[in-house]
Amino acid sequence: MTSHEDFVQVHLCRPSQVNAVICRDVINICAGICPDALIAIVTNPVDSLVPVAAGVLKKRGAYRPEKLFGICQIDQMRAEHFYAEATGQEPEKVYVPVVGGHSEATTVPLFSKARPNVSLTAEETMTLINLVRKAASKIVHPTKTESVGATFSMATAALHFVHHLCRAVHDEPHVIISAYVESTVTKSGFFSNELLLGPHGIKENLGYGKVTKLEQQLIDEAVVKLQGEIKMVEDFIAKNVK
Repeated sequence: MTSHEDFVQVHLCRPSQVNAVICRDVINICAGICPDALIAIVTNPVDSLVPVAAGVLKKRGAYRPEKLFGICQIDQMRAEHFYAEATGQEPEKVYVPVVGGHSEATTVPLFSKARPNVSLTAEETMTLINLVRKAASKIVHPTKTESVGATFSMATAALHFVHHLCRAVHDEPHVIISAYVESTVTKSGFFSNELLLGPHGIKENLGYGKVTKLEQQLIDEAVVKLQGEIKMVEDFIAKNVK
């Protein structure tokens, strides 16, 4: 068991390389023991580890893209919290879709599609977007007056996502949730947006529809970042997965 300081250091010191190796080994076991399982990855960096998992499963002949997910719910939880706070609403009564990926540069909250919808200026929107994007780094790099740790928040986000998967597995209709998955919605091979789930995983990718000019610009920037991450993963798979 490691201390909290050890945990943070591991995540700050070459997280892609360290966690990619762990992900490779775990997914390799899954491919042999439970190739039909629904796999949801919450370990960071999600933008890289989901493609790593896909690459390993492909090598093992067990890849089913409709069954592999990257959990990004914590970004939506944060977006809903900040939006509710800014508009004087209760967080549990608002909905804010978030697309893109799961990093500061790839997370794109779509406040134009928030429900209930409250009109925001471009400046207000950008302020909220930056709050969502920088929330994780503020927790990992706290000031002297701030507490440390997003562990419980991540656990809540993972529970929320897995609960939706369980509902879909039991054939409950209209189960919709966002996740980072293999996608043709943008030019990035993996992308997060709303999905309709069914008993066997993704039933339909719902895309993200019409957005504002600012949101589309941020999505385009996120896609470039994601493409770079995916290219690095392809190199990792070629060198480290037999």
